[in-house]
Amino acid sequence: MRAIAGFAAALLASGLCSGPGFGQDVFPSRPVRIVVPFPPAGPPDIMARLAAQRMTEVWSKPVIVENRAGATGTIGTQLVTKSPADGHTLLLTPAQPFVIAPALIQVGYDPRKDLAPIGIPAEDLNVVTAHPSSGVKSLAELIALAKSRPGQLNYSSSGLGSLSQLCFELIKQTARIDVTHVPYGGIAQSTGAVLSGETSFSCGPLQQALPHVKAGRLNALGITAVRGSPLLPQLQTLAAQGWPDLVISNWYGIFVPPAVPLPAVTLLRDTLRGIFSESGARVRLEALGLEMVWQEGAEVSRRIDDELARWRKVVAAARIKLE
Repeated sequence: MRAIAGFAAALLASGLCSGPGFGQDVFPSRPVRIVVPFPPAGPPDIMARLAAQRMTEVWSKPVIVENRAGATGTIGTQLVTKSPADGHTLLLTPAQPFVIAPALIQVGYDPRKDLAPIGIPAEDLNVVTAHPSSGVKSLAELIALAKSRPGQLNYSSSGLGSLSQLCFELIKQTARIDVTHVPYGGIAQSTGAVLSGETSFSCGPLQQALPHVKAGRLNALGITAVRGSPLLPQLQTLAAQGWPDLVISNWYGIFVPPAVPLPAVTLLRDTLRGIFSESGARVRLEALGLEMVWQEGAEVSRRIDDELARWRKVVAAARIKLE
């Protein structure tokens, strides 16, 4: 905390927060809001409230969190695209409004042009799971079973067009297997369907599946990230099992309108990077199953381009349509 305050104070003292677009004002000159385009209590909301509390302490200016949920995160995202480009309105969101929703619906904004990335502080680790009665304990075994019983097995997801559906559809398309999709009303219900045996498989957040895996109620087949997780250190990634194209993550990014002046972007970036690198923040967010990273600028933009192109292909091949 003291380190963050130190570098923020140094930025302010150096005059970094004045310049074109700011007049004689120092940024932030009024309350800052962080828009979360999903309901309270989920990982993006928790991240935003952690950041808001620390930013308020560092800057001695109020930083508030505003939840604007709806339409797969696109309502809150569009709100930020229309906000004044002065750095006082930020978006903290999972990847969906940038790389999934535009592949499914008309979103009313261009995810590659209408918002500029401050950074990605964290990612969700996802895991493919199976009901123990299937006898499946690896992706290779899942594929072999599915090929021996085409069209007879099913998988659950948290809903039509969700990342959990697209995760499994990518597996289906890559491995060329036929498994039936059964959508539910959320990830808890999707996990519950596998637990009860209503469905055979699922793909979803590691933290949701973790207690059931540890209790032996679910078989974990592989993690969809680049690296494994210390929460399940013996579990290989799908890439390590021979499927390098099956790297799928749900990142959490922070964005502002693209015309925000550079001094404000710099202060926001440095302050937020400092907050999310603190041990207290890392411990709290890793307990939610998040992997702490920091990616910014051009790297985030490339990631959006690549993932949007990928999910558009998956959606088209699976013929997913939202009414």
